[in-house]
Amino acid sequence: MLANAGDVDVNASPLAFIIHILCILIIYLTMLNMLIASIGSSYSEVSETQHENIMRERAELISDVRSFPLSRYFTHERAPETFLFVAIIKADKT
Repeated sequence: MLANAGDVDVNASPLAFIIHILCILIIYLTMLNMLIASIGSSYSEVSETQHENIMRERAELISDVRSFPLSRYFTHERAPETFLFVAIIKADKT
């Protein structure tokens, strides 16, 4: 008969009970370690591109404001030579 992971025969030997508990602990620790590694990997990927993503979002907001039909009433037009454009060139890591 199949048993769940939590079902233990109380009449079994103490050695079987200890082995059962140790196996469950090893499985839980392994799964927790995999979860922590996955979260750490995701965090490092996001933190590497954090500054670029912030700049991209700011540029999109500026573009949205400028494309708004009534934006000329809310913003002051400036001469093109007063703007500074910066290009970020990212080299391939391959």
